[in-house]
Amino acid sequence: MFNNHALIIAVEDYSTYDRSTGRPKGTSDVPGALNDARAMFRQCLAMGFSPERIRVLTSPKLSPADLGPGATEDSVGEATHAAIDAGVEWLAQALSGTAVAAGLLTFSGHGLEDHGVALCPADVDGSLDNLVHVAEVRRRVGVGQAADNLTMLLDCCHAQVGVDAEGSLRARLRGKVEARGLPAQGPRERVIAASRRDEPAQWSTFGGLVHGAFTWAITSALGQWKTTEERGVSRLDVSYGELVAVTKALLRTLSFEQEPVLSGPGGVEALAFLHPGLAGHSGEAKAAPDGVRGCMEIDPGYYKLEYLKSGTWKLLAYAHSNGTTTSFKIDASGVKNLSSSYPMKLKVSSQSSYDGSSLPETTPNWSGWGSQVNSPTYTTGAGYLTFAGAYGAQTLAITFKTSGSSIVSMEWYNPTNQLISVTANNPIDLASATGSYPGTCYIGTDSFT
Repeated sequence: MFNNHALIIAVEDYSTYDRSTGRPKGTSDVPGALNDARAMFRQCLAMGFSPERIRVLTSPKLSPADLGPGATEDSVGEATHAAIDAGVEWLAQALSGTAVAAGLLTFSGHGLEDHGVALCPADVDGSLDNLVHVAEVRRRVGVGQAADNLTMLLDCCHAQVGVDAEGSLRARLRGKVEARGLPAQGPRERVIAASRRDEPAQWSTFGGLVHGAFTWAITSALGQWKTTEERGVSRLDVSYGELVAVTKALLRTLSFEQEPVLSGPGGVEALAFLHPGLAGHSGEAKAAPDGVRGCMEIDPGYYKLEYLKSGTWKLLAYAHSNGTTTSFKIDASGVKNLSSSYPMKLKVSSQSSYDGSSLPETTPNWSGWGSQVNSPTYTTGAGYLTFAGAYGAQTLAITFKTSGSSIVSMEWYNPTNQLISVTANNPIDLASATGSYPGTCYIGTDSFT
């Protein structure tokens, strides 16, 4: 289990501020902030964070179901000043322990980028006395190990369209920060801000969902590099400098008038994203993306998943692809006997129907296939049964999600640990499963060479 921790903050609803200043409800809202929180949660999972080490504070409050697998009621909360304060304390303590750790703090909402960034919690009102200053967050984190291992991604939005300039939240924030005279020393933390001072951080629609443009761009970039374990921490193979350059390029290509800014200790540009500590090493960051970009659909044909019991390979499931979709047929007697004691293998068959098992088939040259595993790379834990084996120097895994006496879904992972396949339409009863279970199945054809 990787020792990574994240505090994700997103404020979409600023009705408290609008009500206190006599503005119509929704005037100061930040469209897409909740989608930003969901995207950051998914990105953390993709980087190997354990769900129980991620806290998500939003307004309105999201439910665990809104976030996805692994989230619980302990994962979510309101993005009030008090809750953010408590979340910062939790994150600072997690990063200050004896074990090597890495932390991520993200914010989507209203704010002003300056030497001291003022973030607006959900309960900020017209007095602006209830702000969360990044300079104060930094003081809480301290100047030791916690600060050296903390990364902040700040998607700070300014005034909403149609709000008069002088009465806008952005304008009043600027005055408040300047009046506070917050310190201007450079941070030990690694901070990527959505835009330069006096530039707006914009939002737009991406793939049918509203997001902060910065959050969309940086999560899109993060997903293009592999994760690597470093001293018990999950980090990416991309440097902070390269990550910011790619994020800038994505925004510039779509004509967003904002330029992300990286600040931090000396040499931060060359440090790998989420690298534990400040001492990097040569070759840890790749200039070009090295993440998985697999094939689309498996070749049309039939595939068999089998398990070894008492020296005999027994059928667990068939998968048939017609080149567009893939349907699964589950053998009930095989499924109900599924156990970590039974090795498993995948066979590629030229059969023309599910019951043509005597036709010629090939078995990929995998070694050690079938060991049950528990890894942050896969969705594991209570209710999941995951088998994995070596494929050359890589790994292929298949995860079964179970509920009582039923299998809810099968998920396949390709040789480089990318989730690539999918869910049955209905739960599969282990004792009496029949019929086919359609779904898509994205397994690169290189998996079967």
